[in-house]
Amino acid sequence: RQRASELGTPPEACLQTGPDLSAGAPPNTILNPSFEENAQVHDTRWIFNPLGAEATGEWAFGQGRTGQHALRLTASIPAPEDVLFGWPGWFTAEPILLCQGRSYQFGAWASSPDGASAWLSIEMSGSGGAISTGCTDLPALGEGGWQLITLTLDRVPADGLPVRLGLQQCLPTDGSPVSTHYYDDVFFGDSSLGVPP
Repeated sequence: RQRASELGTPPEACLQTGPDLSAGAPPNTILNPSFEENAQVHDTRWIFNPLGAEATGEWAFGQGRTGQHALRLTASIPAPEDVLFGWPGWFTAEPILLCQGRSYQFGAWASSPDGASAWLSIEMSGSGGAISTGCTDLPALGEGGWQLITLTLDRVPADGLPVRLGLQQCLPTDGSPVSTHYYDDVFFGDSSLGVPP
């Protein structure tokens, strides 16, 4: 695993691969992708940040797409614009270093018991830039179960570019009822190899 203090690592070390989600699947940089171990403790670590919203995050049992666990996000009111703007969510605790010239795909399966909207993001440290999927409406669990959401980062400009991944929730700015969704089976890797099933 690469840490912020290791930004000087040689280019061949800029992408570490973790275990596949399934046999024959493309290499995944995310360790513990189905969150069967506590994601706040075990690699790859994720931290919850409400970003000023009324929101909570939990390592949930009994709601996983694969296995028994998932990351849960429950939120209602977004942050006031004069406090801290952003969608609440789970974020990788330490940067992932990328290789120059390569393209990467970030994917996650999401579900909601009440039709919440999901948002995936890739934040590029240093450059200040970020890309996202935008708000993706999720079917209620009884109407289709889990939905795959993907986001591609094309042609990384420099070796050692650190990025932070986000599993977030969109919230209406006019206030809304509390809504919940779950993330599981997260993937981040070379976009040319596809996403695990």
